Amino acid sequence: MEGFQVISRLIQRYVIVERIYSKTVDYSMEDGKQEGGKQYLEEAITSLYSCILVYQARALRHLDHRKVRRVLSDTFKPQQWEDLLQKIKKQEKECDKLGKALDQELLRNGFAEQSSRITTLGEELMSSFKDQLDTIKVTSSCCH
Repeated sequence: MEGFQVISRLIQRYVIVERIYSKTVDYSMEDGKQEGGKQYLEEAITSLYSCILVYQARALRHLDHRKVRRVLSDTFKPQQWEDLLQKIKKQEKECDKLGKALDQELLRNGFAEQSSRITTLGEELMSSFKDQLDTIKVTSSCCH
């Protein structure tokens, strides 16, 4: 039962993760760095889904067997479910690690972009102040 709870939680979570990263990364991709990070994350999520499908297929096959055969199967192969579940959890950790790395890159690029905008606005403001100061000087020299 733990496996089905884990899988259900992961599927719900990664539907959201996919939506977030597909919108965020596509929007902020200028230098191509996020493209690689996004691709690695997509591959990791695909691998996670693959592990989940293997688990579900084996569970379906197991549940399809007759009860006597199922009991014997559980008796002789109890570790198979735990191994499959551990593989899923390991892949989830890989997805999390790649997602965090991509988050950091997005933040770094966002800060750089904001810094550039602030610098540009500062330069425009200084230029405007200089123009206004020049206008004031011209006006005051004309009046004297």
